[in-house]
Amino acid sequence: MNKVICDVCGTAYPETANVCPICGSARVSSQGAAAETEEQETTARTYVKGGRFSKKNVRSRGARGRASESPRRAPDNEEKTSKGLVAVVVLLLIAIVAVVIYIGIQFFDLDLGMNSDPADSNSTGASESQVSTDAGQSDSTDAGVPCTKLQLSNPILEFLDVSDKWTLEVEVEPLDCTEEISFVSSDSAVVTVTKSGEKAGLVQPVGNGEATITVTCGSMSAECKVSCKLAGFTDPSQPSDPTKPSGPVTGEFNFEFNTKYTDPSSGKYDTTFDQKGYVWRAYKSSLTIDPTDITWISDNPEVCTVDEKGLVTMVGPGTTEVHAQYNGKTVSCIVRCTFKASDEGSSDSDDDTQTDNNQTKTYKINKTDVTIDVDEAFYLTLKDSDGKNVDVTWTANKEGYVKIEGNKITGAKATSDISKRHVVVSCTYEGETYSCVIYVK
Repeated sequence: MNKVICDVCGTAYPETANVCPICGSARVSSQGAAAETEEQETTARTYVKGGRFSKKNVRSRGARGRASESPRRAPDNEEKTSKGLVAVVVLLLIAIVAVVIYIGIQFFDLDLGMNSDPADSNSTGASESQVSTDAGQSDSTDAGVPCTKLQLSNPILEFLDVSDKWTLEVEVEPLDCTEEISFVSSDSAVVTVTKSGEKAGLVQPVGNGEATITVTCGSMSAECKVSCKLAGFTDPSQPSDPTKPSGPVTGEFNFEFNTKYTDPSSGKYDTTFDQKGYVWRAYKSSLTIDPTDITWISDNPEVCTVDEKGLVTMVGPGTTEVHAQYNGKTVSCIVRCTFKASDEGSSDSDDDTQTDNNQTKTYKINKTDVTIDVDEAFYLTLKDSDGKNVDVTWTANKEGYVKIEGNKITGAKATSDISKRHVVVSCTYEGETYSCVIYVK
């Protein structure tokens, strides 16, 4: 019978068998049927005690042959093991990345909290309501604390002397109000006010008249009514030149002469001068057009003349009218000159100016307070009880602001750079000093 030799264990078995009877391995190659005799088989595979082909060793090799099937299945198990290891490594990498991201976010949030608001640095999980509240508080702080109430220490003030002054105190609510307090005078020719500290204003009289001081703090405001009745002061200041408007003037011609008096019988403006040569600016500072655009007329040039700028010069004794015409409307003022025809704006040289030793005479200065412009002039005189001029010498307490020529005083430089904004021109006669305060604009 033909036999086949097992490729695994080397056992010869009949070719009719599909597997090795010893190791169980399948026949993988066709082998030619070899007619072997029992002698040849015995010669090829002789079981020797303890030898390679002993029954024990043959069985062991057969067992190993059968076990060899297991390594053939090992690649599947190894593939499964490799996939598991890859999955574990991937999961570990994902976990490491997640930890790094978490630490980075935590650090980033902490840094923002330190830069924006220290109160939030220890609260990484602050709620939206807390954030909104903090933002609202921040906006309120930036906006400040508004004023809800404003009250003045004096709603009414009255001054009787130019040297008087008053500190107007302001009370505001709430006490921690952060809005600034401001002070404004409606007429700085009557009274001035300057801020003195955070909640007070220094009020000082300047000339006769009435004015209002308005105090403002945020949306709140209060007023103080001021009345100045200063001893020795005459009709207040002359106005400065108005600014010519850039465009055409429209509407009604609301012109006012520079006097607060009106004639009760005619209702016209009315003013009186007792000095020959005095130059009067006929318009007030409220004029909004160029005075050269107005037509000026004097009914009697022998009493007073008026030039194209509205400057009226007193020429002789008498009464006349000066008219201002513009856009078909006329406004008139009665001008009264009460000085004598012999007055020339300086003292007379005849015997009438001498003092009668047998009679006590009184003297009076014709002006105690005057406001003029640069290059504007007026006459300053001292008269006795008979109304006659006295020969005196006038001097100014500060040089360069006025020019003195006898009794004629001319503005030379604005007095705005002087602390009290005026100079004093005075004379001394028979032991008495007579002074005039002059503001030069």
